[in-house]
Amino acid sequence: EAEAREQVAIARLADVNHRLAANLKFALFGYRDAERKIALYRKNLVPQAKSALTIALKSYENGTADFLETVDAQRLLFEFQLQSERSAADREQRLAEIEMLVGRGPGGTQNTASFRNAANPAPAPKSHAPRPSSLSQP
Repeated sequence: EAEAREQVAIARLADVNHRLAANLKFALFGYRDAERKIALYRKNLVPQAKSALTIALKSYENGTADFLETVDAQRLLFEFQLQSERSAADREQRLAEIEMLVGRGPGGTQNTASFRNAANPAPAPKSHAPRPSSLSQP
């Protein structure tokens, strides 16, 4: 019976390890994807949208573009800036997930308190209630 319990415990531990590994891979993928998006928006799309807005404003001032084109250029710039900030927020969420999964707190500190509490739970308080007769020893 003890051997069977040990095998069950080993299987549960392996299952937990597999789930943690899968969750970590997913969080790392999300982090890297967010980093890629941030770079795309900040290095390419936002600067291009700013240039397009500048051109649209000059064209509007010169009378070669209508107001709608200028507003559309401004809307596109705002959209790219918003997506960049959403990607930054997503990156920070993925980083928090990664830190939680590997047992690190904010700033890279080891979160030993949670490990200690999980590994060595406090003993249950002793009850002064009478034990059921089936559990009492003679």
